[in-house]
Order: sequence, then structure tokens, then C-alpha cells
Amino acid sequence: MVALDYSSPGGPPRLAEPHLQAGAITAVALMPAAAWLTRLAATSESAPFAEVTLVALGGSRRRQAARCAAVLAIAVALTGVATLWGRGAEPAPYPAATVIALLGMHLAEACAGIGIGVLIAPPLRTRVGTAPPAGPADAPAPGPERNRHGGTLVTQVKACSGVGETPSRR
Repeated sequence: MVALDYSSPGGPPRLAEPHLQAGAITAVALMPAAAWLTRLAATSESAPFAEVTLVALGGSRRRQAARCAAVLAIAVALTGVATLWGRGAEPAPYPAATVIALLGMHLAEACAGIGIGVLIAPPLRTRVGTAPPAGPADAPAPGPERNRHGGTLVTQVKACSGVGETPSRR
């Protein structure tokens, strides 16, 4: 709404330019696109891969931040495309204030779209087996983690693959 207000003739006189009017259309279109991309990023992984991502990143907040950062990177690229599209649609020279206003409008709409996408995406569920430790009291003891078979994952992989053994012991 701010983008449309600033681009209208009733907006601030310095910003009521044809560039901003063309840019407001792409900025408003960026919000539902960013919401859709956020929901897509949240639902594209199968359950096992989502759990691997959860464990690799160290928690559901970090996983959500990584998804939002990925969508924001795409939104920044789309902002550049939209600004160049506006330049092609209106070939008059672009003052620096107009470029900054266009970038600000697009990024604000993208952030709003990401927020909406987070709200409409299914919740990030964490199963007990893949939940990272909640705090220092729940953290495992220092040193290599032992699994239920008594060895570390590294020693079991070496044992299964024969790494580190002499040919006579195989």
C-alpha cells in the first residue's frame, strides 16, 4: 500500500514519478510471489530430508531462518529484475533517489511476503529423535557421541567400509 501511495500523483511530490508508478506494480506483485516462495520452501522437502536439514542447521529456528534467507536472496534478484524492467519501460534517466525508493519498496514488499509465507506455511514439526538439544543441561557430554551399538558413527563407517585396516585383516 505504501508503494502505491508513493507512486500516485497524491504522494510526495519528489517521488511521484513514472518510474515509481511502474515500480509500484512490480513491488506489489513481489509480495504474493515471496509468500508463495516461502510456502514452497517450507513444503518442498520430504520428511526425512527435512529432519536432516533440521539436525544439520541445529534447530527449527535456524531452519526457518535459512528458508527465509533463501527466499530473500531470490527476492533481491527479482528486485533487480524489476528495477531493470522499470528502466526498460520508462527510458528517462533514473535519479539516485528513485533507485533507492524502488529498491526500498521492493524489499519491503518482499519482507512482508516472506512474513505472510511463514504464517501460511505448515508448522515446522520436530520429532523426538531428530530434535537438537534444548540447552546446556540437555547437551551430550563432550567427546564423540556413542550410538546404541557402542561405537561412534565414524568408527562404524570405517568398520563397514574397511578403511584403516590392513589387507590381511579383511
